[in-house]
Amino acid sequence: MRRLLPLVLLLSACASGSPDMLGAARHEVRVDGLDFVVFAKGSEAETVRMGYLTRPQRARVPAAMARATALATGCRVIPGSMTTRIPGDTGVARFDLDCSI
Repeated sequence: MRRLLPLVLLLSACASGSPDMLGAARHEVRVDGLDFVVFAKGSEAETVRMGYLTRPQRARVPAAMARATALATGCRVIPGSMTTRIPGDTGVARFDLDCSI
C-alpha cells in the first residue's frame, strides 16, 4: 500500500481533458491566484481548476475560469456559454469560443 501512495498522489496532480477533447491544445494559466488547465479544440474549450478551495472561496471561480479560457486561447468566451456536468461545479467547465477576432 505504501508503494501505491506516491503513484496515486502523482496521478491526482495531473489534469486531462474529456475524451472528446482528445488532440486539444493544452494550456496552463494562473488567474487571480488560481491555477487552471485549459484544453482548446475548435470553437470549444474545457477548463479545469487545479487545487482545493473551500465552498466560500468558490464563488469567484466561474469568472476566473472564463478569463483563464480567453487568456489561454486568445479567443472571446461567448457570454452565457459556460456549462458544467454537475450544476454549480467549479472544477471543470466548458465554454464556447468566438475566435474570429
